[in-house]
Amino acid sequence: MVFVCSCYDKDSIPPDTSLQVILSSNAEIGLGEDLVVSIDVENADSLFALSFVLHYDSTLFKTESIIVGNLFAGPYLPNNPNFLSDGEVPVVIGENIDSIRKLSSGRACSIILKSERMGTDLLYIHSLHMIKKDGTFIDEFNTLSVDFIEVQIVE
Repeated sequence: MVFVCSCYDKDSIPPDTSLQVILSSNAEIGLGEDLVVSIDVENADSLFALSFVLHYDSTLFKTESIIVGNLFAGPYLPNNPNFLSDGEVPVVIGENIDSIRKLSSGRACSIILKSERMGTDLLYIHSLHMIKKDGTFIDEFNTLSVDFIEVQIVE
């Protein structure tokens, strides 16, 4: 005979374990100020490399820098100013092959944009790739979507 006991608290919500990529920043900044755009990843299974392009309005912003986050234990971020083009920031971050974790969560990077004139922009990610060390997409990649963010530059 086997007895199974379980406690259930209807107020407790189980943690979300789905794959997520979150784009975030302030919704409003002043003219001439820096905008910090953060890209966070949650619950990435055996993530070896991440690549994407951040799109922005080049008449409103210029790219200042890219700062690698804590998503990877031994990150490699090729960073060459010649790769930066007007309106897009291509990002590729890879993990040291010996440091790959079963489940990864954290900040992939932060991109610093300098506001150049007043206006409103929609920032978004495209050409997103998340791969394992064998070159296949990580689990749940085909169901992933990333929301855009709206930023207003004021005086």
